[in-house]
Amino acid sequence: MKKSKVLSVILFLAGLLIMVVGAATLFIPEVFSAKHGVILGSDINLLNDIRGAGGLMLGTGILIMLGAFVEKMTFTSAVVGSVMYLFFAGSRMIAILLDGVPAEGLIKATVVETVVGLVVLMAFLKYRQQAISA
Repeated sequence: MKKSKVLSVILFLAGLLIMVVGAATLFIPEVFSAKHGVILGSDINLLNDIRGAGGLMLGTGILIMLGAFVEKMTFTSAVVGSVMYLFFAGSRMIAILLDGVPAEGLIKATVVETVVGLVVLMAFLKYRQQAISA
């Protein structure tokens, strides 16, 4: 896959964003969730589940960001970034259909995830095509 500065910047920013969200979800889930109108309380099982998802997001962010620096990781990072962001957004949309409209912060998260996922996907498709025709 052809490495481009544009794709590298997109992967870096997409990776950084989900790393920050993942780290906050892993290490300060009550504070981070409260900013979006979600009160987690002291349910150890719920906190465990939320922290697990935070660790997954943090690890995924590292993988996405690696593609900005390691050429052999660019393809994988772009695919993972597209899938992760678009499936997060899609899952939130399904939740809205099944459960109703959540807090405004979660609606904003859905929009951001959709936009970032589409940007990563478009960059991936553009630079993958250039690599094929080169």
